[in-house]
Amino acid sequence: MTKQNMKEYRSLCEELRQLDGQRLMWLSRAERSTRAPSKTPVLGGQHDPMPIIVDRLSEIREQADRLYNRLVDAKLRIERAIDKLPSVQRQLMRARYIEGKCWGAIAKEMGYSEERLYQLHRKALGILFSKK
Repeated sequence: MTKQNMKEYRSLCEELRQLDGQRLMWLSRAERSTRAPSKTPVLGGQHDPMPIIVDRLSEIREQADRLYNRLVDAKLRIERAIDKLPSVQRQLMRARYIEGKCWGAIAKEMGYSEERLYQLHRKALGILFSKK
């Protein structure tokens, strides 16, 4: 596993979050347009914005599906690498990178200070990135 694998995973997570935001925006537009039909032209002069909204939601869904498949592959690569770590480091790395927990929550859950977690984290990264 490499740093690039971990960066790719975080990037894919963020892209999916952004797509979900877009999806919610378009769903909101759909809801607004079905509540109050109007003769006022909308979205480029068309009276019925629903075809545009449906097309955009479909595009977002297809893009999200592709990203999700890549995310699953990236997550599996990370999980396989993490599974080879010693128990405490495995628990830390899984909480941080797979579950997305913050340092404070992990420290409380594991009963370590955040400083000790940083040390364990550095050691785990050294192990992960040294294996080919």
